[in-house]
Amino acid sequence: MTRFALGGPVPTVVVDDVARRLDSLLPDAPPRLEELFADWDGWCDRIEAAVDRADPTTWEPVSHAGLRPVPVAGATIYACGANYYDHVEEMGATPPDKTRERVFHFLLPPSAVIGDGEDVLRPPGCEQLDYEVELVAVLARGGSDIPESEALSYVAGYTVANDVSVRDPWHKHPIFGVNFLIAKGQSTLKPFGSLLVPARFVPQPGLTGLSTRVNGEIRQDSSTKQMIWSLAEQIAALSATLPLRAGDVILTGTPAGTSAGHGRYLDDGDVVTVRVEGVGSLTNHVVGRR
Repeated sequence: MTRFALGGPVPTVVVDDVARRLDSLLPDAPPRLEELFADWDGWCDRIEAAVDRADPTTWEPVSHAGLRPVPVAGATIYACGANYYDHVEEMGATPPDKTRERVFHFLLPPSAVIGDGEDVLRPPGCEQLDYEVELVAVLARGGSDIPESEALSYVAGYTVANDVSVRDPWHKHPIFGVNFLIAKGQSTLKPFGSLLVPARFVPQPGLTGLSTRVNGEIRQDSSTKQMIWSLAEQIAALSATLPLRAGDVILTGTPAGTSAGHGRYLDDGDVVTVRVEGVGSLTNHVVGRR
């Protein structure tokens, strides 16, 4: 198979380090990325064939393609918490008993999302700013009560995110505990990758490496093998709670190596690069508000 990825807001095909608008390859292509989901496999087949026959001199560098973060208009963004064995252990907690406990998800506002190369703005009063590399799944179709055995067939593709988090004690509520809206949902705290890699090119999302570098220094270096609840289990659990929709986004959790685990929080001026093997990477600067 010819490997490609897709970006937006105008659907754009990326192969290696060059890009081309989808409508220049397939004139009948829809004008929005999410419209491809109605016949995702069919469009992926057509795109692959078009890439194979395209004139290589008609492509342009990816940096000139004007790509934006993957999450599509109207998507609900679900995030999974405490979902890696090594991360739970570094936080001094006991891994959950899956026979008695449910997977934990919370919602993130789309307004928190920024793209590759954009600045993460430190929230006012935040002294403990953390990073979290995450594999992200985008659904091609939705449904309720999706069987775990079929769940991965609902995935359109994958991207990468940095679940930047406020760890200061003041963000916690005395009764309800962590205030996830303040801790993770503030403006610019959700860098998302610009490219959606079709699921056909990531056949084993549960066997994928993840890493974070801060100013070039490796901080996180793990694998999705450390997941407590697999992506398939997450999709099944979410769809048993409420209907999922095409375009919905699932952040699947982060591994060990976070600042919260070792106390080395982000400083203004830091350059953070998160990477998911076989999916991609993104880099953002931390900037103090002025």
